[in-house]
Amino acid sequence: MKFHQTDTTEINIIKSSASNRVMVNDAVYTSSLIVARNQIIENWQHSPAASLVKTDFDQALALDPELIILGTGQKLIFPDQRMIWEFQSQRMGFEIMDTAAACRTYNILAAEERNVVAALIVE
Repeated sequence: MKFHQTDTTEINIIKSSASNRVMVNDAVYTSSLIVARNQIIENWQHSPAASLVKTDFDQALALDPELIILGTGQKLIFPDQRMIWEFQSQRMGFEIMDTAAACRTYNILAAEERNVVAALIVE
C-alpha cells in the first residue's frame, strides 16, 4: 500500500507498507521496528502480538512518547487487556491496529508534530 506524499522532510515518514516490509523515508525494513519522528529502532524484538507485555515496549517508552501506536501485522490482534490497562493507568496513549493502519495514523500524527511512536510488527 502506498501513502500520499508529504512536504515534511525533517521527520520520519512511512512511505509504504506491505505484509513483509515497511518503507520509512527511503529505507526498506523487513523486520519489526519502532518509528519515532526523529529516530528508528530496527529489529524490534517482541513477543507474539497476542502475548505482548509492557516490557516489549521498553525501547518505545524510552523515547518518552505521548502515544504509542501498535501495528500488529496484517491482522488486528489484541494483546492481553492487562497490558493495555497498564498503559492507561499511567495516562499513556496506546492504540492497537493492523500495521498498515498504524503506518497511516503515525504519518498523520507525526505531521501534526505530535510526540508519537509506532511499534510495527512486520511479518
